[in-house]
Amino acid sequence: MAEKPVEQMTLREMFVASERLLRELIDHLEKSFNPRIHDLEVLISPVQQTDEQPPPQDVTVRSQVAILLASDDFAEPRYRRLDEFLGAIDKGSQRAISEISRT
Repeated sequence: MAEKPVEQMTLREMFVASERLLRELIDHLEKSFNPRIHDLEVLISPVQQTDEQPPPQDVTVRSQVAILLASDDFAEPRYRRLDEFLGAIDKGSQRAISEISRT
């Protein structure tokens, strides 16, 4: 089910959706993105390379980077949507505060 546009959501709905997105992003970073960065760092680290163990082949590095970029492709739209929610929450909160202070 598609989410309705931010403009049509209540502040409560925006908070709930933001929390869901944030949890999804945290889970993705902890379980997918960060481990992939670590694997790439280990792969290209000069400390890991010895005379007996040559540097990794370009195709191996490219493959690891492609996996990392695919992981970023998953996260990027979620970051943008979260940013959209946070901006709308800020505006909606300011509007609610100003309405309260007028009464």
